Amino acid sequence: MEYQAFNENAEKAVLGSMLENDSCRAEALSQLDSEDFYVRKNRQIFDAIRTITDKGITLDNASLTEELLTNMKVFSEIGGLEYIVELRENYIGEKNALNHLHIIKDLSLVRRLLNEMNLIEKDFKENKITDVPTFVAESEQKILDITKTRRIGTFKSSKEIVDKITESLKIQKGKKDLTLSGLDTGYRQLNRLMQGLQKGNLIILAARPSVGKTALAINLAYNAANSNNIRVAFFSLEMSAESIMMRLLANRSYIPSTKLATNNLNADDWLAINEATELLKRTKLMIDDTSAAKITDIRTKAQKLKAQYPDLGLIVIDYLGLIRTNNTNLDNHQVEVGEISRQLKALARELNLPIICLCQLSRASEKRTNRTPILSDLRDSGSIEQDADQVLFIYRKNYQMQNAEKEETVVKDEKEDENPMGNAEETQIIVAKNRNGQTGIANMVFLMNIGRFIEQETSDVQQEG
Repeated sequence: MEYQAFNENAEKAVLGSMLENDSCRAEALSQLDSEDFYVRKNRQIFDAIRTITDKGITLDNASLTEELLTNMKVFSEIGGLEYIVELRENYIGEKNALNHLHIIKDLSLVRRLLNEMNLIEKDFKENKITDVPTFVAESEQKILDITKTRRIGTFKSSKEIVDKITESLKIQKGKKDLTLSGLDTGYRQLNRLMQGLQKGNLIILAARPSVGKTALAINLAYNAANSNNIRVAFFSLEMSAESIMMRLLANRSYIPSTKLATNNLNADDWLAINEATELLKRTKLMIDDTSAAKITDIRTKAQKLKAQYPDLGLIVIDYLGLIRTNNTNLDNHQVEVGEISRQLKALARELNLPIICLCQLSRASEKRTNRTPILSDLRDSGSIEQDADQVLFIYRKNYQMQNAEKEETVVKDEKEDENPMGNAEETQIIVAKNRNGQTGIANMVFLMNIGRFIEQETSDVQQEG
């Protein structure tokens, strides 16, 4: 059978579906790059559609013509308006468009594989290979680097992830505050300061590394899903979906993560695990663990998820520093961060829901006598601070000690490590910016063994203004 390098009809069908159907366009932008198209003019049209979408402009014949004619200057090269009309006529339904999308992706993969294998063969023939095992290992890695891109990670339901975790191991919902104008955070003090998580808001959650950003984000995502009976999308660019759900399992079962990892579980532990897994299976939490995701991938996936599940009420992204842009001309990191933060804010407004995005703090706070974080500690703070509606800091005083003192407080014996209430630390959640409300401090205790934040019952919110 003769090898077919590309399928022009499939390329036309996908481009036509992008022009005619919003859902198809979101799916194609999420799964394809312009290099996946073999025909040059089809690559150019795909790039034009992506640019128009990135700008938030309505995609129609006029905007596409403007982009191809004025900005890209390839309008006549692609065949003008006649070819655009032809593409629209090639749209034959959403289901068929998805099939053609897979054809394009697979043929692109085949082309890349064949090219890489030719390079490997050339290298073998032209160079004297002295270390065959190393050559084989490196060649295998080159092939794996291509094949692992065959599919962009998709959302996994909490039920799917919990089932996988419990299989490998065998190997207080609060009342919703009816006065809130936003989503219940699950924390009374944060609710009073922020009036809940507001629709259309971009919320930055920032701290130094290993302070507990991901842990607090997981707590907020779980609380929001259950207290408000909504669906939550969690984009984890650093940790796997299974790792996120393992943390939640420890959080809800009160069994330390270290104990879950060793599988040293007794009958009571398994009872707690079974109760927690049933609870998590009912939680409408959707996790996408695609690493190094582009901001356009996040946006199109979120748009598609919102269209599929109208009850999507919150998006959490962990974390900003790992998000990439499609604009390869941005050699200034601050400019790139500015573009990402602006697009996240625009997405929050477009989908009419809050977005919580995690962010690292610079080392500036560690050089001050008072190490409480302030807004200027945000990395590339200008654009982030400007675009964010709220900025939350996590401050653990013990964590800010000098190394010798910190090590003394962290060292625990093995028995204490298995105590879910052990290894606890007083923690402040500082609302440093609140565009339409008050700033202040919510006092909590961080139970590090199970990754759970609980409020200090005896203390009230500290308001700053």
